[in-house]
Amino acid sequence: MDMIAVISDIHGNVPALEAALRDIERRGIKRIFWLGDFVGKGPHSERVVDICRTVCERMIKGNWDDARATTETDNPTLRWHQQRLGDKRLAFLRDLPHTIDFVMSGKRIRLLHASQKSVHYRVRQYDPIERLLAMFDNTDFTGDTFIPDVVGYAGQSPTCGPRPPSRGSR
Repeated sequence: MDMIAVISDIHGNVPALEAALRDIERRGIKRIFWLGDFVGKGPHSERVVDICRTVCERMIKGNWDDARATTETDNPTLRWHQQRLGDKRLAFLRDLPHTIDFVMSGKRIRLLHASQKSVHYRVRQYDPIERLLAMFDNTDFTGDTFIPDVVGYAGQSPTCGPRPPSRGSR
């Protein structure tokens, strides 16, 4: 069986990232995908970016990454994070893709940060079935060359997995 590890929303918390990586190593998983939000909240966003660039096979941008990498601000906390990240890491964050599309175990899989629309547009487990099914849609944000069988995402919502049944198939 193919196995991957998916990590997201570490937000500059190096001890949390290191604990997750130890667990991944203990399980013998070699492929790690990052679903965004390297930065913010914790004090070491720059170290999280550097570690992930070393160990993660593929990475995408999260909403915090997008906001920190593209926003000029007078907010001292945001400026502090941007200064610690530096120009090269900020450019890396700006250039990250929105999706990871791949085939594993015969299934077409799409990984996102928050939704098929944007890193800032959230879909939650209790949303109507139409909104959940829309996660499988191709949009300007995802591109239109890949039709997923499985969608996984971070974005502070535990919904993840195969396509939910349509209303007609219940």
